[in-house]
Amino acid sequence: MEETELIRVENAGLILVWPFLRSYFEQLGMLDGDNFKDSESQHRAVYLLQYLVYNEIDFSEYRLPLNKILVGMPLVQPVTPVASLTTVEIEISESLLNGFKANWSKLENSSLAAVQENFMQRDGSLSRSENGYSFKVESTTIDVLMHDISWSFSAIKLLWMQMPLYVDWI
Repeated sequence: MEETELIRVENAGLILVWPFLRSYFEQLGMLDGDNFKDSESQHRAVYLLQYLVYNEIDFSEYRLPLNKILVGMPLVQPVTPVASLTTVEIEISESLLNGFKANWSKLENSSLAAVQENFMQRDGSLSRSENGYSFKVESTTIDVLMHDISWSFSAIKLLWMQMPLYVDWI
């Protein structure tokens, strides 16, 4: 990705769950220490992240750049599609979403579908700089509820990520 290139994404709110991702991938048995145990796990993780946002995994690769960054995969690397998720993967994914919602007091009475539609299915733009990725998320009026989130999402760097992701929720 060139520094001047801008990539549009439709799942920008995925970054809100970043503090839960290490535990999520550990529960799924995908990590070996601080990294994914193999490329199959990393590829599968790309689609599992998409499932968290849309409850489905049938997406073209061009719609997955944020997912690739969050699992430490180079944007130019092709990702192997996943045909279906296991029952365990679905259960752990729903558990993550319920935990995410429970940790955000303003959303505790909201449905998972409402959380996904209002906060995770967001437009954003991704660019690269020498220090990492810059990510801008388009805000809406409902974002007033985000003042109660107890974790930061302005800079994201998971152990397996190649470069940090700097977020500006505008």
